[in-house]
Amino acid sequence: MRAKRSSTNISTALAAVTRPFRLLRCGQLPRSKRSHSNVLGTATLVLLTLLAFSLTPPSPSYAATLTVCASGCYTTIAAAIAAANAGDTISITDAVHTEAGITVNKTLTIQGQGAANTAVNGNKAGSVFIVNFGVTATIQDMTIQNGSAPAFGGGGILNYGTLTLSNSTLSGNSADAGGGIFNFYGGGATISNSTLSGNSSNFGGGIYNFDGGTAAISNSTLSGNSATYDGGGILNNGRGTVTISNSRLSGNSASGAYYASGGGIFNSGTATISNSTLSDNRATYYGGGIYNNYYGGGTVTIRNTTLSGNSATLYYGGGIYNGGNTVTINNSTLSGNSATIGGGIYNSSTATISNSTLSGNSATYYGGGINNNGGTTTVKNSIVGNSSGGDCYGTITASGANLDTDGRAIGRGTCGSTNFTQVTSAQLNLGPLALNPPGTTATQALLPGSAAIDAVTDCTDVSGNPVTTDQRGVGRHPGESACDIGAFEFVDQEPFASFSAKLSLQFSQGAISLNSAFTLGAGSTGVSPLTEAVALRVGNFSTTIPAGSFELKSNGSFMFVGTINGVSMSAKITPQGSNNYTFQFVCTGANLTGIVNPVSVTLTIGDDTGTTSVIF
Repeated sequence: MRAKRSSTNISTALAAVTRPFRLLRCGQLPRSKRSHSNVLGTATLVLLTLLAFSLTPPSPSYAATLTVCASGCYTTIAAAIAAANAGDTISITDAVHTEAGITVNKTLTIQGQGAANTAVNGNKAGSVFIVNFGVTATIQDMTIQNGSAPAFGGGGILNYGTLTLSNSTLSGNSADAGGGIFNFYGGGATISNSTLSGNSSNFGGGIYNFDGGTAAISNSTLSGNSATYDGGGILNNGRGTVTISNSRLSGNSASGAYYASGGGIFNSGTATISNSTLSDNRATYYGGGIYNNYYGGGTVTIRNTTLSGNSATLYYGGGIYNGGNTVTINNSTLSGNSATIGGGIYNSSTATISNSTLSGNSATYYGGGINNNGGTTTVKNSIVGNSSGGDCYGTITASGANLDTDGRAIGRGTCGSTNFTQVTSAQLNLGPLALNPPGTTATQALLPGSAAIDAVTDCTDVSGNPVTTDQRGVGRHPGESACDIGAFEFVDQEPFASFSAKLSLQFSQGAISLNSAFTLGAGSTGVSPLTEAVALRVGNFSTTIPAGSFELKSNGSFMFVGTINGVSMSAKITPQGSNNYTFQFVCTGANLTGIVNPVSVTLTIGDDTGTTSVIF
């Protein structure tokens, strides 16, 4: 099944889109008026102006900033937009500004003073912002709340153009579709360092990406959004394309109506999810975490991502329901998901799973880990274990080295005997789901002695592509001939003998400034920044600088300058002699949401690591 738009809603949308063109044709738009007697004067003025430009060098054009405040400036955003030229900036200084139906009809930047300091309140009087076709709008540093579009879409923002949303919060907005944001056909939305929470709609509680729209979401959180029908967090419809990176979708729900599906994501287009977390999302019927729809030929690609605690209350696919085209899962963890059938994954189409860990998922009946019902499920170098309701149900095609734990003969609940090795839970020896350094997403660590350690000789995915890192970004089989089964690569780590740090944070800019010093442990063989990955975690923010990224400078220090996952950064490691080093790090554009004192800071260089607690 798929989300449907009524003909009335489509007509309403088209009328809104074509109205400016009708006004132009009818001559109702404002225009300047000149009498014939002014022609000579106008020509003279033009001539003098041209002469002046020929005698003096041209001055560069500049964008103006128009301020919106309670008094003494523009009192409405709409008035400021009307007075602005394309390229200007509208600055909102009110703590709470109440206005709805704000139409952005020219290229502008609209900014507040930070999401905690500026709120634009729609007061349930309509969509808060409407971005017209052909317009490029940047909206940043504000909270958008209490918008309402019960007859169409986009309670917070209705986007027909090109939207960039950053460092903002959308909360308490509602609509028929896209409670927070409705991204219309052909629209482009880029969302970064933002939070969408508590928004609601019939379809796409947080975001509705309409047929042909493109939405890119990074370093953002979608939580507590709800849909009566489909897509509690996100609904990606038809030919829409959604890319999600370094983000979290948690506690979203699709419930309250017949066949409500896709608690986190409902997809019938193309969805790519990387370095992200989908947790505790819920659907009444299908796909607690993700529902991949048959109609539209939905395609989902999942990399370095965790799906945990998602549930499909009545039917199939606690973590993922795949009835669409394909689902491809690489280097990912599915843990603690539940459904009546297919707790981790329910597949009736095509699913491939490589170098991943499925553990602790549950089904009331068939396939706590994986239920393959008439589809094709291919698994390589992965763990399917510790499931309630059987690790697998249906025919599973396996290659490489794989482990399962249900210990049954071929039949109900088994993953099969070909390329699956049966082990006990004790032999598998997985740690609990946790944020294992240097990862940005939770994983289940292989504990010492696990049967999964060094069990893979062909460290490639189902398609034969080399797999060089695990879910956390740690190198696969460093210095060894084999890699590990599942999403986690076991590496013996040597703790620093000492580690101290000073930290400064600027939340509005996502800026981190860290100065630290460490001493290697007695068992360390040394660090090599030129050949080892360097990972840093500051509270909820983490980044991994890949091996080979640092350069050796003439003064003996090692330097990296670049951009990783949209965060601009520089890092410097300087030897101080006798296994002592300093590490300096600065960045902008980081998602610092949720960081409070004291802050845990973890630095990992190769297999050497240290953690300290800092007050900023």
